[in-house]
Amino acid sequence: MKRISNRLFGFFFLAFLVGVGGLVWQFHQGGHFHFDVQSIDEQRTITQQVNNIELKTETADVVFSAAQESSISVRLVGELSAALKPTLQTEVTPDGILRITVGEPKQGGFFFSPNTRLELQVTIPAAAYQDVQLATVTGDIRTGSLQAKRLTIQTGTGNVKLNGFEGDQLAVSTGTGDMDLVGIRGDVNIDSDTGNVQDLVLAELTGNVDITTDTGDVQIKVEKKPAAVRLDLKSDTGEVDAEWPGLSYSERTDHRLDGSNGSDGPRILVRSATGDIRIQ
Repeated sequence: MKRISNRLFGFFFLAFLVGVGGLVWQFHQGGHFHFDVQSIDEQRTITQQVNNIELKTETADVVFSAAQESSISVRLVGELSAALKPTLQTEVTPDGILRITVGEPKQGGFFFSPNTRLELQVTIPAAAYQDVQLATVTGDIRTGSLQAKRLTIQTGTGNVKLNGFEGDQLAVSTGTGDMDLVGIRGDVNIDSDTGNVQDLVLAELTGNVDITTDTGDVQIKVEKKPAAVRLDLKSDTGEVDAEWPGLSYSERTDHRLDGSNGSDGPRILVRSATGDIRIQ
């Protein structure tokens, strides 16, 4: 039995050496591993009337902004392995929904090209939209100032940076991605597993704020504080602190804060398992 085991070990070890030798030979033959790369630059112009926008990508980053334009510009740029061809699809439904989708073929083989980089750039006319949905799997999402009744942002591992929002509701969901949300007016709902809310800057607290994280920290700043407010903050093991004048507390510990000022004001509710919570 021992002799059989030794022979099997010798066989697999020999196969390993042959494989390594082949890789070394390929490296010396070409000087280095070479990946053919193609430049991607596709553009679409949308002239139809649009009220709602639905955008989906996988690894492509998203840059989404509003400008004084009369049409919508959609552009996919970057670099990708020559063996792969992404597809940019746009569609406007009869009821005014613009659907933007980037199809990204899967990379096969043992090696992956290090040059893969895609960015989806969308510029919309500056106007108030009904419903805007932006979703990626691993891509980052960056937006300029937007107006919409509802803005929904979803990503798995991508980071989110939002520079201005005015509307009824902002909903952001991430798996591990961090969030930087500035100049927000409207109800806010944030859900994350391990992502940090690095900065949530509310230009004015006009609606309720609900945030849930597992391990992420939460940092909130309210630039214009309302006359009445309720703070309901809790972290299982993280520290909780709030700088808010005039609060009356029903509970205040290192991990829990429940306080209010006046009545019938908006509420800030934050729940975290291990993250720290700071409000100012």
